[in-house]
Amino acid sequence: MTAASCCAPSAAKTVQIDTLRGTRDILPVGAWAGDVKLGAMSRATATDILNHPNLWPVDIAGRAIRHTAREMSKMPAVASLAQSNR
Repeated sequence: MTAASCCAPSAAKTVQIDTLRGTRDILPVGAWAGDVKLGAMSRATATDILNHPNLWPVDIAGRAIRHTAREMSKMPAVASLAQSNR
């Protein structure tokens, strides 16, 4: 995949996140991701990105961090779990 083929501002189709694996050296850090319609990120994909950030564009790694943080914020706090399990 090339930066031009996935990230042209006129690209109307949705780019699936998985297709960006291995494009870290091709896609620059910056606002390109805002010009592209990106597909949904699954928990498994976010985990893969966080386990292998060197394979993913920086903007996608940041998106995986935000995705995971949002998912974790929905979980009960450890203190409340400990209190309920006394």
